[in-house]
Amino acid sequence: MELLCKAMLYAAEKIARENGYILVAQEKRFADKDNFWGNVAAALMYARDNGYQKRLSYQYFKYIYPQFEEDRNEKSPVPKIELDLHFGSPRMTFYAHDDAGSCCLTYKRETHKFSEAQVFGDLGFPRAELCKEYIEEYIREHSDSRNQ
Repeated sequence: MELLCKAMLYAAEKIARENGYILVAQEKRFADKDNFWGNVAAALMYARDNGYQKRLSYQYFKYIYPQFEEDRNEKSPVPKIELDLHFGSPRMTFYAHDDAGSCCLTYKRETHKFSEAQVFGDLGFPRAELCKEYIEEYIREHSDSRNQ
């Protein structure tokens, strides 16, 4: 697994531990079966470029916040942390258990640089900053001049 993906996994694990989330999925996914249209389009181009002999895949991790069904707010997203460590711009999504904010961060794979964030709710921005801080902390600690 490359440096950026390891950094995102480190951040997700750290946030999960600090907030009581548990790992429920760690799997290889095929981009042509994804819900996101961009992954499907990339999968089609990849297949075409490889003579339709190979499928584009990526690593997926999901953590959830355990809740009893009666405690669940049906109007809010399921509290979870998801990592889509795909081919172009790996993405980390954090839906918090307190419904006060969530965020999604994307990084450029080739440069390990922060690309964009979407934030929702009062605590969305501080949570995005925390995710970014953990990701970049790992990159700083584990990169050398060859990886930058």
